[in-house]
Amino acid sequence: MGVSTDAIICYGISYEEGYKFPWDHKNNIEEWWIDDVLGFIPSIQIYDSEGNHLPKVTEEQINQYWEERRDFKDKYPLPVELVRHCSWGYPMFIVAVPSTVIYAHRGYPKELNPRHFDLSNHNIQSFIDFCKKHNIYEEDPKWWLCSFWEN
Repeated sequence: MGVSTDAIICYGISYEEGYKFPWDHKNNIEEWWIDDVLGFIPSIQIYDSEGNHLPKVTEEQINQYWEERRDFKDKYPLPVELVRHCSWGYPMFIVAVPSTVIYAHRGYPKELNPRHFDLSNHNIQSFIDFCKKHNIYEEDPKWWLCSFWEN
């Protein structure tokens, strides 16, 4: 078992450990976005209210459900990326503009192009609108360099 460390650079808003996000009840920002915010309703139900597979669901129906979900997600992409940093045991988060996030994994350096830091190349307004609408606009976004230790 080894230890991996990653470097991450992104443009967004950093939050203190333990910050309560509106998607915390789902433990998954994308599920919250698709189900709670956008109200995705598939043409076929494969799960009951407890999250268990319904009886007599076929493999074809399961594939159809997940294909519809992928298509919906592609049509209405999440306008932010949740960046986990620090470590698995002590997670901290940055809500970032997706197109600004760059990861460099241990042993695999990334070349940085100065044009990447030109904010006119990124959709900052939809990021800000999202953060304000969901009451997580704590401060103006900025560039962050952080690390993640996979222990």
